[in-house]
Amino acid sequence: MIALGTAVVSEAEYRALALPGIRRVSEPDSLVLVRRGDDSLQAAYNRMLDEAGARPDLEVLVLLHEDVEIVDPDFTSKLRRRITEADVAVVGVVGARGVRSLAWWEADCFGSVAAPALAPGGRIECPGRGPQDVDVVDGLLMALSPWAVRNLRFDEAFAPDFHGYDVDFCFQARALGRRVVVDELAVAHHAVWAPRYGEEWVRSAVALKRKWGASWAPGECGTPAEANRERAEPATRQVGDTGGDGDGRIKAENVVWLFSFGRSGSTWLSSMMAEIGDYTVWHEPGVAGLFGSFYYNDAWIGEAHRKSPLFILGSQRALWLRLIRSFFLESAGVMLPEVANQGAVIVRETYGSIGAPLLMEALPESRMIFLIRDPRDVVASSLDAFETGSWGSTALGSDEVPNFNAEEWAHLFVRNVGKVRQAYQAHVGRKAVVKYEDLRADALSTLVRLYSALEIPVEEEALARAVEKYSWKNIPAHRKGRRRFFRKGTPGGWKEDLTREQVEMVERITAPIFKEFYS
Repeated sequence: MIALGTAVVSEAEYRALALPGIRRVSEPDSLVLVRRGDDSLQAAYNRMLDEAGARPDLEVLVLLHEDVEIVDPDFTSKLRRRITEADVAVVGVVGARGVRSLAWWEADCFGSVAAPALAPGGRIECPGRGPQDVDVVDGLLMALSPWAVRNLRFDEAFAPDFHGYDVDFCFQARALGRRVVVDELAVAHHAVWAPRYGEEWVRSAVALKRKWGASWAPGECGTPAEANRERAEPATRQVGDTGGDGDGRIKAENVVWLFSFGRSGSTWLSSMMAEIGDYTVWHEPGVAGLFGSFYYNDAWIGEAHRKSPLFILGSQRALWLRLIRSFFLESAGVMLPEVANQGAVIVRETYGSIGAPLLMEALPESRMIFLIRDPRDVVASSLDAFETGSWGSTALGSDEVPNFNAEEWAHLFVRNVGKVRQAYQAHVGRKAVVKYEDLRADALSTLVRLYSALEIPVEEEALARAVEKYSWKNIPAHRKGRRRFFRKGTPGGWKEDLTREQVEMVERITAPIFKEFYS
């Protein structure tokens, strides 16, 4: 008997997307499980494991998200063949091996899935195809053997956060010597784009590292691991220790800071750069804003505080810069363990870029990119992004959307970009200025100049592939336009969006920066 289960949050999504696929592959004796109102996805899934596990005729339990549609006409026959192979515990449609972080897709990826709203061409195709033994499969669809149903559980310590439950479940199976497999099963994932690296993501990443240790991996793919391997938590280090090889830190010289203001193309630039070499992008961790907003912009902090030997960020500058350095490197080592001691990271800071001078002073070995865009276009795009009903209001939550007018956006631009310019002028290491308009005019040539200035070796063919992958033409039409994340991508679009009074005001407020870069 094949059981199929879904945890439902949106009844409309479930009925429109998951349910048709479930009906398509269900057999007369199939058990269809639906959970509503549980405290977490993990709790819902565990209740389904209990119910399905009580059935002696269970062959496989398929857990799928409410926005996943099974479209493969041979789904059940393929699944029966795979799940009955020796030691197979979990089967999925996409996954990876050599996984060393919550972002499992950055490892050796296998499988494919239709994703109409997530990928150019409507499909995510991993470099490797199934069937393949892997360490992890994505939780969009997980088919579990009777052994897995009756012997494993989704760790509710990760609840209520959504991330990491699939990685942990697969790691449990691997740690007990069982197999996790990607197979060619046709499904469609109807999810829409959403920011990934928020608080929930960080909590899950930290929890996974604590549970599975610094290596993350439960054992090499395809070989049994010890059933009761120790989940050792990394040893505590002294605050202020500068770190070194093997201590779980990211090396300062392997950090590239990408400072800009929001709506300036930083997502586009960082995405292209992430395609080149061994770089991971850390999207808006807020570390620059954490220190910069307090130091430069707190109404109660004045010059007297900054000169005081008793103020926490006062005259003992060498001390607290060393602590900022340690705070960043240790936090990055925990949150991005896949690049600690060996990889490199692009730290993308936008609205928190006011702290750029402090971070660059604390990590002078790191590289710096100063990305700038015409402030008139920035203000026009910002006004659109945070209108009620726009992508920004959806991402932040309608009660948290900044209700700024054009004047307020212009002042915020000057405050943040002014500090980025200050950091750039003071930094004596490798650095580069990139204008958004240059990227739009000739992205490849601009990237060639950027990598040369940063002294990062790169092949032009690799840059060309990245430029093509993230070109404007490859973004689906339904994801572009007013109130969408990808709006115009057209320098000078402010002429259609701002009134004459708004244009004059923005040019006046941003004059020190506007004249330097755009006069």
